[in-house]
Formats: sequence, structure tokens, C-alpha cells
Amino acid sequence: MIIRGLTADRIATFKARINASSLLLQRIYDKKEGAANWSARRIFQPPQRNWSPEQQKVLEAIALGTSIADANEVRESERLLHVKGGPGTGKTEVIIAAAQRAVEEGCRVLIAGPIGLLVSLYRTRLPASPNLTMETLHASFRVTRTADEQYIPPGRLRCYDLIIFDEISQIDAHVWRTLQTALAELHPQPFVVFVGDFQQFQPILGAHQLQIDLERQAAAAQLPTIELQPHAGARSTDPVMLNFLNEVRIGQPSRATLQRFFVGRIFSKDPAVAARQARAFEEETRQQFTFLTVTNRGAYSMNMKCLRLDFPDVAAALDAGRGYPADASSGQERILVEVGMRLRLTRNMDKDRGFVNGNLGTVVTKLRPDVFVVKSLQDVLILVHPVTVKGCKFIPACYAYATTIRRAQGATLPAACLWFDRRRPDRGYAYVGASRVKHHACLFHLGPIRRTDWLPVGGDSSEEQIFPGPFSESSYSTSHEPEDTASSTDPEPEVTASSTDPEPDMSDSETEEDMSLGDFSTDDSEVLATARPLAGRSFLTAANLTDRNRV
Repeated sequence: MIIRGLTADRIATFKARINASSLLLQRIYDKKEGAANWSARRIFQPPQRNWSPEQQKVLEAIALGTSIADANEVRESERLLHVKGGPGTGKTEVIIAAAQRAVEEGCRVLIAGPIGLLVSLYRTRLPASPNLTMETLHASFRVTRTADEQYIPPGRLRCYDLIIFDEISQIDAHVWRTLQTALAELHPQPFVVFVGDFQQFQPILGAHQLQIDLERQAAAAQLPTIELQPHAGARSTDPVMLNFLNEVRIGQPSRATLQRFFVGRIFSKDPAVAARQARAFEEETRQQFTFLTVTNRGAYSMNMKCLRLDFPDVAAALDAGRGYPADASSGQERILVEVGMRLRLTRNMDKDRGFVNGNLGTVVTKLRPDVFVVKSLQDVLILVHPVTVKGCKFIPACYAYATTIRRAQGATLPAACLWFDRRRPDRGYAYVGASRVKHHACLFHLGPIRRTDWLPVGGDSSEEQIFPGPFSESSYSTSHEPEDTASSTDPEPEVTASSTDPEPDMSDSETEEDMSLGDFSTDDSEVLATARPLAGRSFLTAANLTDRNRV
């Protein structure tokens, strides 16, 4: 009997998981690892919050929409709600509270997001409940290939009373069409909430059809809309940061505005020097620093620069062609892992524990060169092991001293540096990257400033500077710019498919001796407390960092 979906790749990956679990259990048996770290459950006690007036309206609207029991009232009532607002205005917090309240009232709730990392973050914030489902859009609505549509079970969404779509700006047109069809078939219709900011990213594929449809509904007075405003409990209460974000969210800032905002916080255009500046910042402030790039190749280049500072032997080995196959879709071909390294996971393997594409963490235990334990930013331990895709086995991780702006969406970073390593990045990139930190003193810029990097979503090109001017051309050097011209707009990879798999052929054998990949030698207060003015600091003025660019 052949079970559909149980391919050789999945069997090989499962065997790798079993072997990794065996290594972990042996370590626990030897008293080298605490079992409680893996079996303990979080005590979910949501903090007491003072909601803003707009957040309170959201809570009341969702409570009212999910409390209607009469079928006639359901048909006559408004069953849609659009919640929007800039970054850090509390969209995620209010949705978490609304979902938990609905579950406590006996409602069945589905929270669907476009990426696995977002879903994983929800799982760490909400208690497990049989009435609460948190999934990616593709999993919850069975968005699949056309050939697989006959295997999609009908009506699986009819059991939900509340459906929440988060980060809707990333929903592609073809996915939205699938969602429309699924929602139209639900009778009675659940209460549906759309959450997101269309001034952030545009969809990877197609037009912003969801935005067009929501605006049409709102214009016809058929879609209640609540826009959240900055408030005391928001991600950032720094007035300098808030004013800057409000300006770049809706329009292209002037060169003078950008110069004033980044004064004293411009790193060298040489990535190697910038990496040393970032390390000096970390040593002085004890805040983790992340470079945000436009392209995968730019992120890989900066990762290697940072790796040479912290793990020079590993960097030298990788330069010599050693290491294990990594996930090529991340822009990194090979990887060597040591305790203390910062990694980003690249595959959706275990959403319950946070083994999802985009999750960040630090290696805390090395069980074997290709099996290790990562502690995520949410303090969750994740057992990482090789996966097999299209007959190729590789480690589903890459270095995380730098990552792309698209992959960082939704994250809050202690400190970051923007590197626009491709001229004229897609609209919204600069705004999303800048909004990842809480305080303006923790946001840096690599190299000369170009207005053309700061194009907003939906801007009027007739009133914008689209091409670099003479000042940018004369001050900008392409010697450090990666040659890659493609941004990191690839759809999130799943374990069952990959368009850029590593090349080597690898055996499916998983014995104790050869299961290893082998030697392929062929080649909120804390931030504000440390975010004092940075002009004159050692990491910007040290004698060995003479290549600092001035505005």
C-alpha cells in the first residue's frame, strides 16, 4: 500500500528526526541535559494592559461578533472587521487578547498567518486549547497545487466561530482568491478579522487584490475599519522614531530628513568594517545586533564578515570548501555549527516547538556536527537535524547575524543596521526595516544614504526621486555591493518542495556511523536604558575604524 504524501524524502527526514531524538535522550540519560527543559509547559498569564481607545473598540467588536447565536442575527450582522495601523501600534497584542477571550467564551478560533514564524510566535503567546488553531494560510485553507485540489477535505472551516488573518499585506492574489472561495462557502459565516498594514510589503506575486477588495468594501460601508494609533503601551514610545516612521510610511523622505535621523549612526560602506562596528556596539551595550539586507546574497556576505570575527576557524574552513550542505534557498551553500552561533531556521518542520522558517536563535548544545539544539528568541529549545528534499540532505539553517528585511517582518530587534545592498529595493522595504527597532538610537545605516531606497508602498512616482542623483552617484561605490540582483522575495520553502536544492547526492542510510552528513570537503526598558545618544561612542570612533562615512 502506498500512502499519498509519504515519500522517500519524508521517510529519510523522519529517520533523521528519530536519530536526533535518540542522541538527545542519551544526553538526558547521562545527566548532561535537563529533561524539564523539554517537558515543562509555559504558564500563560497575559499581563494586565491598559488598552488604547482603538484597541478597546477592536476587543468590543470581536466580542460582539462572536457572541451572536441566533442564525437570523448572524445573517443580518456585519461579519467582517479590518484592523490596521502602523508598526508597533499593538495589532498583535490586541488580536492575542481577543482570541484568548473568545476561546474562554467557548468559541472556536482560527488564527492564520502567511509565514510559519508568525504562527510560531502566536503559539508561544497563547495557551494550547482544543478550540484554538494557529496555522499558516496554506495549511489552514489547504492552498495547494491544482493537481492536489481533489484531496482537500470540504467544509473543514465550518467549525470556526472566529477567523483571524494576520499580516494580510503579504497575501498574494492567487491565495486571496482561494480564501474568498472558501469563505463564501461557509454558512453561517464566522466572524472574520483582517489585520495588517498595507504600507509595508507588497505581495510577492500579483497585485494587492486583497487591499483593492477591502477598500471597495469599506467604500460601500460594508466593512467596519479600525485604525490603531500610537499609544503609551506601543512597541516604541520614542517620539523621534515615531515621527520618522510616520513620515517614511506614506511618503519618500527628503535627503535632509534622512541625514538628520541617521546623524552619528552611519556605518562604513565596507561590510568588514561595519561588522567590527556592530561587534563594538554589542560589547558596549550588551544588545544583540542584526544587519538587515535586501538580498539573500547580501545577508550571506555580512554573515560571513561577522563569522570571521567570532568564529575565524569556522570561516576559514568554509572558505576552503569544507562544511555540510546548507539550505541553498537561504543563499548559503555550506554550514558548520558551533555552540554560541546565531542561526536562522529555514524549513517548517515542527510549528508547535518553533522549528519554522525564519525563527532565530542561538546554538546551546551540539550533539553531533549535524545535530544540535537551538534556543529561540522566545527561550524555546529546538532540536535541529538534517532534512531531505528531492533526494538531497542538508541542514535547514543558516547564519543569522544578518537576515533579509522581508524575513524580519513582524520581529522586534534590540538593534539593527539597514544595508540596501541592491539599488532601488521594492517599495516598503526601508519602512519595514526601520520599524524593527524600538528606539532611533538603535537603528543604523550602512554606507551612504540614498533617497531612492526609501520609496513607500502606494507612492506617487511622479513626485518621487526614482533614480539616484549626482550626490548619490559620486559618493556611492559598487565595490562592496553583491552582484545578486534578486531580492529575497522567494515564497517560504516547505519541506516537501524546493526549487534550489543542494547538488550532492546523499545516501538515505541513517545508521549511527553514517547518519552524519559526512565530510563534504569538495568544496522595553532595557533597550531604552542603553539607547542613549551614540555620537562619539567607541564603536564609531575607534582608531581602527577609519573608514567611517560621514553624511
